[in-house]
Amino acid sequence: MNLKLFRSGSINGLLVSIAVGASLHAATLNLETYLNQVETQNKGVQSMTQSISALQSKSDEKDLLTTPILNASAFSMSERKTTSFSGILGTQTYTHSGDISVKWQLDNGLALSTGYQLAYYSFPEASTAITVKEYGEGIPYIQATLPLWKNKDGQLTKATRDSIGYTYDSAVKSNEFGVQSTLVAAETAYWRLVLSREAVTVATDATERAKKMMNWASSRQALALGDKSDFLQAKALLQLRQLELQSAKDDVRSAERAFNTARGKAPQTPIESLESLDDTQLNKIKCATVLKNRKDIDAALAAVKAARAKATAEVGNYDPTLNLIGQFKLNQYDPSIGNAVLNTLSTAFPTLYIGLQYSSPIDSKLIDTIKSGTQASVKAAELDYQQKLFTQKNEWIDLQQRLSDAQQRLDVVKELESIQLAKWKAETDRHQKGRTTMAQVLLFEQDYANAQLIHLRTKAELLLLSAQLKLFGS
Repeated sequence: MNLKLFRSGSINGLLVSIAVGASLHAATLNLETYLNQVETQNKGVQSMTQSISALQSKSDEKDLLTTPILNASAFSMSERKTTSFSGILGTQTYTHSGDISVKWQLDNGLALSTGYQLAYYSFPEASTAITVKEYGEGIPYIQATLPLWKNKDGQLTKATRDSIGYTYDSAVKSNEFGVQSTLVAAETAYWRLVLSREAVTVATDATERAKKMMNWASSRQALALGDKSDFLQAKALLQLRQLELQSAKDDVRSAERAFNTARGKAPQTPIESLESLDDTQLNKIKCATVLKNRKDIDAALAAVKAARAKATAEVGNYDPTLNLIGQFKLNQYDPSIGNAVLNTLSTAFPTLYIGLQYSSPIDSKLIDTIKSGTQASVKAAELDYQQKLFTQKNEWIDLQQRLSDAQQRLDVVKELESIQLAKWKAETDRHQKGRTTMAQVLLFEQDYANAQLIHLRTKAELLLLSAQLKLFGS
């Protein structure tokens, strides 16, 4: 799995800037390094990567169909029986035979075989009138079988090869999509932890502000210069901020566990400081102008091709067999088996034959039913692919729109946060001058804290979209 290819596209210069930052801060773990850790240490990724390698090697199985096959056999036989020649040859026969041949199937359907047969016969009970009581035979031969119907022009062989090849290809792409999905999930875990830590910082600042306001309200009440309701409001706000801070810290611990799990480390493993992204970098995230199929779509397409090829092979396998067969062999006979071998290539006693071979299933209705089921399986694979293609297109369009909308909102929420901060500071100043109420100050502080959280949520949405776009090659 090429991690660089996987990560190229959607953020472009973004990761470059992160790498520069990492060189300045050696202790900082950037996204690139983290994803490398996930790729090398996550057992799920390792399993899928290993499966990809195994499947690619096993895909060569299709070549076995047209790879020459060596066959060899040898046997010895002792036989006793009466025949019409028993009076001359006796009833006992010893036979020793061996055969070696090479057979191969060509892409065009032609099947060839060539080999050599060697046999030795002995008749120990033969009549004294027989001068030759043992002899040897050496028979070299070559045979060709040309299909005239089933597998004509090698259609069955080619379809079987394609079926095997596309089946493995589909499995490879499914595992590649699994690796990509795991890396996308890991990237999401990375940014989740980054933003969770930022949320703790925001919650900590808000808690400090709430403490100052409560202390101020408490001192005012102690001097009988403020209302008790102002003190209670400030105290309630502090309790709320402390609860939000604790919740933010809980989220960080959860994010850390997910972060470490993705890279194959124990949940409690200490985590380095992480890179953060500013709004300018987030606005540089782009979606590709041309949709590229995800790996799961490529897997579905390969599955369709495999189903079609398999259907062709299965349907063709039920066609009648009509083969043209030709064989040529040389028959060497000699009382000495050694001489039979030495004279192997003598053409004095050749055998040549040519013939037709036919066979066909009788139950045509059963065959039609099977063929119908085969075609239905192809249709099912095609419908599955079409649905995934349709879903992918809609998801891509949705991602494009959501990315554009989130980037537009990012500018708005950034400005909103600045306005709410300025508004809270101004209201605080007015309160110190006795020109507004504590309730109004607390309300404005709440508005500012909410704006900060909206800002963080918008950044989180953009980073999640950025990770998801990588599944589409963006």
